[in-house]
Amino acid sequence: MVTVTPHLRHAIGVLVVSDSEERGIFKPLLEAETAAPARRTSQFATPKDGGDVIVKICEGVRDIKVTKPTPKPKTNGKATAAEAGSDSSDMDDSDDDEDEVREKIWKVGKVLAEVAVRDVKKGGKVEVMVNVSGDLGVHVTAREVGGKGGVRGVLEKPAVQENGSV
Repeated sequence: MVTVTPHLRHAIGVLVVSDSEERGIFKPLLEAETAAPARRTSQFATPKDGGDVIVKICEGVRDIKVTKPTPKPKTNGKATAAEAGSDSSDMDDSDDDEDEVREKIWKVGKVLAEVAVRDVKKGGKVEVMVNVSGDLGVHVTAREVGGKGGVRGVLEKPAVQENGSV
């Protein structure tokens, strides 16, 4: 039996405090291909001075960053007696080479919503909750940890396309 459940096409997360999307840090809350309904909550540090905080809810695209290590300089000179007598080939030298380093990075996609939390205390934290319903509508709640009230927002479900996918 095959069951088809609605799922997220892109990751949904928060762009952590910064003045531009290029310098901000994307923190995913819901990974791509997460089945709906789903809910995630996370807390984020705010600026030391407190004040008004803007939280950006964005789509994210995962990418792999490949970094090659700096090559080591080869030694010049004659081979020692042990090296000259061994039947080593150039393939054995590859064991000494370092592998390339791969790390997962996130690129910010479309900004889905912006939420302002006002009058955050010094050293406070902001809690963000993202709730994706079964029809892929998104409910966002942001509030100061330990504070009363908060901000809520709703993103309507996406329109169904001709082939039936969302």
